[in-house]
Amino acid sequence: MNKVSLAEAGDGSPPFYEKIVPIESERKSPP
Repeated sequence: MNKVSLAEAGDGSPPFYEKIVPIESERKSPP
């Protein structure tokens, strides 16, 4: 699974990575 995410991220279209980025941002800075 790690290889798949790395390969997709290199493609420039991360499916789960983009979802993790906003989730971490909201968790770090809750409204």
